Amino acid sequence: MHGKMKAALKAEAAPGAKFALLEIPKIGLRDVLIQVKAASICGTDLHIYEWDAWAQSRMTVPRIFGHEFAGEVVAVGSEVTSLVPGDFVAAETHITCGLCYQCRTGQAHVCRNVQILGVDRDGAFAEYIAIPENVAWKTGKEIDHTLWQCRSRHLRWRNHQQNRCRLWLRPHRSLGSRSLSYIRFQYHLCHRAQ
Repeated sequence: MHGKMKAALKAEAAPGAKFALLEIPKIGLRDVLIQVKAASICGTDLHIYEWDAWAQSRMTVPRIFGHEFAGEVVAVGSEVTSLVPGDFVAAETHITCGLCYQCRTGQAHVCRNVQILGVDRDGAFAEYIAIPENVAWKTGKEIDHTLWQCRSRHLRWRNHQQNRCRLWLRPHRSLGSRSLSYIRFQYHLCHRAQ
């Protein structure tokens, strides 16, 4: 797919974000292109938006941020076997290499080369995102993806950790003193995008 898309971009090493028209990402042989239908804001996104010490030490700009999302597959690479255009998916946000010692011995959760969507590679605060097939979780068309995304992070975490520490669904914690920044960030993303 060719053309431009709208995206929330961390364009410079400073607080804030901007909207930009960028190229729709290209996909590789084992990648899928997803049209984002819903995205959630989490604490990581606030760190990036505020450009605090963690964000400054962890990422480079420019970068499309955001990693919690759901959407519809619109294109697949030639070696993709489990997804087709029209499938609805959410995504695991940690992309492991599959090649390091940890990945090859069943310990991919501590991959030495892990990439996090929206931090190490472009994320989901955009109209489209390209991700590897193996991190896309098929959800079904009958799910209201605006509601699904609110809980997908907790479900992914539960699936990833259930054999290690029995961590199950947890309610969202209060943002406390960060509430104002969170509300300002939501306003910026939701209202200025139009």
